[in-house]
Amino acid sequence: MGEAEVQRRLDAKYLPHINVVTQDGTPIPHVQTLRVLGLHLQDLNRNNVTTRTGRTILQRIGINAPATTPEVAKHLPRDVLQRLRVPPLPKHMHPQVHQERRMARATALTKGHANDPSAYYVDVAKYPHRPNTYAAAVIAADTGVLTTSGSIRCKSPTQAEEFAIALALAIPDCRTVLSDSKPAIVNFATNNVHGTTARVCSTIARPETNVTVKWFPAHAGELDAGPNRNEEADTEAHALTSRGSPSTHSSESQRPDVEDEEYLITTYGDVLQWYRTSRRLYPPPHRDLQRSEAATLRQLQVQAIWTPVWAKHVCPEVYTTYICQHCKKARATQRHLLWDCAPPPGNQEEAMPTAISSKIISREPGKQRDVVQHVLSILERQRPKAAPPRAKMFGTAIWPSTMLFFFGGTALVVYLLVICDVLTNPVMGSFL
Repeated sequence: MGEAEVQRRLDAKYLPHINVVTQDGTPIPHVQTLRVLGLHLQDLNRNNVTTRTGRTILQRIGINAPATTPEVAKHLPRDVLQRLRVPPLPKHMHPQVHQERRMARATALTKGHANDPSAYYVDVAKYPHRPNTYAAAVIAADTGVLTTSGSIRCKSPTQAEEFAIALALAIPDCRTVLSDSKPAIVNFATNNVHGTTARVCSTIARPETNVTVKWFPAHAGELDAGPNRNEEADTEAHALTSRGSPSTHSSESQRPDVEDEEYLITTYGDVLQWYRTSRRLYPPPHRDLQRSEAATLRQLQVQAIWTPVWAKHVCPEVYTTYICQHCKKARATQRHLLWDCAPPPGNQEEAMPTAISSKIISREPGKQRDVVQHVLSILERQRPKAAPPRAKMFGTAIWPSTMLFFFGGTALVVYLLVICDVLTNPVMGSFL
């Protein structure tokens, strides 16, 4: 089914209910704007995929959305549930926005379990020519050796990831399970798993000690702390689907389903973060910058640096003129200062040179510091040489505050005297 047919079915199902709100039946402008931007279809799919009713609607119009929660939830056995420990999942871990946070977590987990003989990594892979069939692999964290494996028929990758975690729980010396599937870990934490997972835990997965299930960022690549066992588990799982050794297959053929799996945004905070980062043009200041440098970078990004033209309106006693102190000819506007007192080449209407505009959108601390130091050196040449008289500062700033303190203190003393007089007077005290 093409995109046009999907859009036509969505319009026929949703727009009549939306247009009935208006009196004359005309489309709402905001809805039309969202449709032009391509957000109408995306937001409907993102919201509907999180509920069972929404997934049913998407299936009726021909969109197969992956389910992260089981249709009929089952509970884990009581002894397994008592031994299971699931730490809180980290937030702000989107693979496109928070790459540094994901890399830091992957490095920390790899370093912490590099020599842990009771930790195991799990992952699954889909059979390329068998629908709804997955292979699960469990490898040791210290050696990377394939410990156990299995196959399962299911409709979603989340159910297969649950099956892989259950296989790891069946290992006698297992103390830690590391998986890259957040939905599967959430299902274990909420005790709402698929029926296959519950049956596996009831038959073979009987941990004798506490087992902690941790989330490991997927596709983190090479790590400095050691070999990425999560990537090795993924390679072993794809090797099981092709019945060959991991070294005889390329990385492209081992991952036929990576492009089809989309990172689902299901929580309120992740949705807000997605909207915030999607419309962000200028990156925030790097944490290595000083506070004054970060403020200057933000002012430069919004084109509101401290120029003499602006300063003359704010503090005219300090900046007595708005003429450029370098060329002594033109007004010291932001455009004039950033172009270094020279008109733009070809009479262009650009607000700043390309050397500056290209650095204020960079995330590298070196480029941010370079452009800030360059702008600060330009503004330093516009600083007035003489400071305002000290008497004038006392006359304009300190005198009102002194008078306010004097009259305020006097009023407080009078108020306390009146209260004391009322309390000591027997006639007035009878009314209290």
